Amino acid sequence: MNHKLLRIISILTVGFTIIIVGMNTNLMESGYNSSIKNNELRISTISSKIHINNNWTDAKAAGICTGEGTASNPYIIKDWVIDGGGTGSCILIEISSAFFIIKNCSLTNSGKIFSDSGIGIYNSKYGLITNNFLYDNHIGISLEGCNDTVITGNDCDQCIGVQIFASNNITVFYNNFVSGPILISDFVYYNSTVQWNSNQRISYSYNGQTFNSYIGNYFEDYDGQDANDDGIGDNPLIIDPHKPTPITVDSYVLMEPIENYQLNVAGGIPSYNLLLFISVLCVSSLLLIKKFKKRL
Repeated sequence: MNHKLLRIISILTVGFTIIIVGMNTNLMESGYNSSIKNNELRISTISSKIHINNNWTDAKAAGICTGEGTASNPYIIKDWVIDGGGTGSCILIEISSAFFIIKNCSLTNSGKIFSDSGIGIYNSKYGLITNNFLYDNHIGISLEGCNDTVITGNDCDQCIGVQIFASNNITVFYNNFVSGPILISDFVYYNSTVQWNSNQRISYSYNGQTFNSYIGNYFEDYDGQDANDDGIGDNPLIIDPHKPTPITVDSYVLMEPIENYQLNVAGGIPSYNLLLFISVLCVSSLLLIKKFKKRL
């Protein structure tokens, strides 16, 4: 192996390491460490409603978000308090193909018609909605025509928690969905592919004990049993259970709101092992280059 080839290997491994670091940053942002407590939301600014229609650059210039819209440095909308004033959506994202995160926002009083919501996302992808408090909206979080979106760690109270239409590769886990006494449903979804639990087993603590399982969501109207007291229902949440073709929604329903669970993720993200391997390979390549330099 010659000097030039070793240098190429070194550059590639360094670059790959940077990419993996970005991926892990996004994964940690995705809510695996989220344990929402409404009084601990890092709220700093009261805002009027936010509407982004493929104009992230303008939004960033206006101080609405930070980031660059890439996988390793997504646009981030965070720490906003928004009262919708009874019309429209508090935060509305449309026609976006950039990577973005909406986090730590307190959103209330959206409009009451079909699509009004605390957070509305339409014809967009690569979104992460995490650790938000959505109270007294018609819909907490609404997705339509979306792809590759994760909803996790959110507290949806006194509203239909999530509404998903014509969307694919949507992951929804570790959320509170409390519709309240007036509304008839914690969620609505149609013509979409939705995974209602984490995509891997997660270590978590519940009632002083530690368990390992996939993590679903808390639904106020779930009435299943928990025979082994692990905090996860033994029975899946099913739509229209008495019809010929009932639909299983969430097979790992949480028995209590998410603040009663502590997710233990230290060392639990598989790609960290890959990161360690790449880092070692990078250092080894550099050492080999130095060794060959001395021989030349």
